Amino acid sequence: MKPYAVLGPLAAALAVLVSVGLAGGDEGEPADLGEPVSLSAQVQPFLNFQCVACHLTGAESGGLNLEPGKTRDELLQDSEGAPLPRVTPGDPEASYLVHKLRGTHLEVGGSGSQMPQGGVGVSQDLLALVERWILQGAPDN
Repeated sequence: MKPYAVLGPLAAALAVLVSVGLAGGDEGEPADLGEPVSLSAQVQPFLNFQCVACHLTGAESGGLNLEPGKTRDELLQDSEGAPLPRVTPGDPEASYLVHKLRGTHLEVGGSGSQMPQGGVGVSQDLLALVERWILQGAPDN
């Protein structure tokens, strides 16, 4: 039996479209993910400036190492002390990193302080960039 056979033809077509990321705008257009976001050229410089000093070895609170070359693998692991993975490729709302940057981490069962520490927070542009990188599948680029 085909995997979607029990859903009926219309539901099966919708399931396939969603699973390959083609369901988008009101007119059936693919979702606009914007220009590709580069981990190494756009996201990592922010992490280097704001995060790596406290997340250098992985021995620090949260057990997270964000040094260049290790960031993506570390972000794709489960969070310590939080119910969400650090990053869920394709789903910013299910990514603990986004909630830590927004300051909504307590609402999703997390702990500790908003990141980066010091109460500065991140700009909306930077947050949107990280969210878009995750939405694009958190590529290792």
